[in-house]
Amino acid sequence: MLKMSLVILAAAMGLQQAEPLSKRLVAAYERAADWLVSQQGADGSWSQGTGDKKSASLAYTGMIIAALGDAPAPVKAKYKDAVKKAADYFVSKQNTDGSFGDGP
Repeated sequence: MLKMSLVILAAAMGLQQAEPLSKRLVAAYERAADWLVSQQGADGSWSQGTGDKKSASLAYTGMIIAALGDAPAPVKAKYKDAVKKAADYFVSKQNTDGSFGDGP
């Protein structure tokens, strides 16, 4: 019933759905992933801050690894190498006690 209402509303507003919502969502996810990966550092990390205060962020890197790992299959396949590079960076920051970041 809700779906039919939305279709009627869209038709009344003159909106046409050129392609299914799922395809548009995958395309949006891919555009976001394209930008994120374009911001990846040479060492595999993503940074926080700007200018002279810019520094690699283990937290941002971890969140982006998770986001790309949960991406739709075509996006996940496209950025497999970027995720591998980020994961290698992340693991390289593990401390001897098992913690991550600037610790013991």
